[in-house]
Amino acid sequence: MPVVHKRRRRATRPTQSDKASLPPDVLPHIDAALKQTKVSSRALRPILSTFNDELLVLHRLFYRGNNQHRTAIFWQRVSEMRRYAERLEELHLTDILDSLRLSFFDQSQQQSSKLLKGSWTHYPDQQFVSYILERVGGSLLLVQKMHERLCEAYRSFTLAIQTGAFAQLLLTLAAIASRMSTITAQLIEILQQSLETIHALLAALYDVPSAIQRRNNDPLGTAISHAQPTESEDTGIPIQRRNPHIASNPDLHPPRAQPISAVSVERVSKQQIRPIIQEKRAKKRRKIRDEIDDIFG
Repeated sequence: MPVVHKRRRRATRPTQSDKASLPPDVLPHIDAALKQTKVSSRALRPILSTFNDELLVLHRLFYRGNNQHRTAIFWQRVSEMRRYAERLEELHLTDILDSLRLSFFDQSQQQSSKLLKGSWTHYPDQQFVSYILERVGGSLLLVQKMHERLCEAYRSFTLAIQTGAFAQLLLTLAAIASRMSTITAQLIEILQQSLETIHALLAALYDVPSAIQRRNNDPLGTAISHAQPTESEDTGIPIQRRNPHIASNPDLHPPRAQPISAVSVERVSKQQIRPIIQEKRAKKRRKIRDEIDDIFG
């Protein structure tokens, strides 16, 4: 069976337009978004550098212990950590954000960090910005999943240490998993901020509403649709629904019940318990005797 190699989709060069074609009122929003993108790109570099150092240590441990521990259960966690780490390294997160920043400058000039120090003169087409948004969103999903698996690997290593076998190796692996989980938590914050920034760019350039704006347009309807089941459900049990409009109005709340003193409850119980018991005894039905009862007494 032939091996099919998946080709990674590459972004084409953006179709640029001149900055002068934009209305003046959107320029401050674009300036703020590009400034935030620059901050996110700079924050990624030291974090990814630390991550690459941890990955090198993980590679060395993997190659040294793969022949000996390949059948061990804890080694499956090591292989999973290494697989996720390599996939994260292939994303080139800084290149994604830098390509977005460079798309606001003249593509005919030499692409360098010196060019980014000047003022932006162009802006890319909507398709290119949407492509960057898709790349950042996919990277965020991968990093979130990786953070979850790293936490599971750390717990697995700490439990395996209690057996006493290969304690030094397991302690080193637990330390790597802990440091990588901390790094991925920082990456999640940066990528979430980058998503909001790209949404703001789309909204400023092309009037594309962000996901936050779509949720804010109808917050009550969205909350009710997720909180309450549909009317077509049939569980066989009557369910009392709570009206959100009534619950939101404090004037329509029922009055609070007045507390009943302990003395009044005690008096009522003494006066009513005995007659109720006597009445139940009086209403006891007499057992009907049949012919067999007459024979055996």
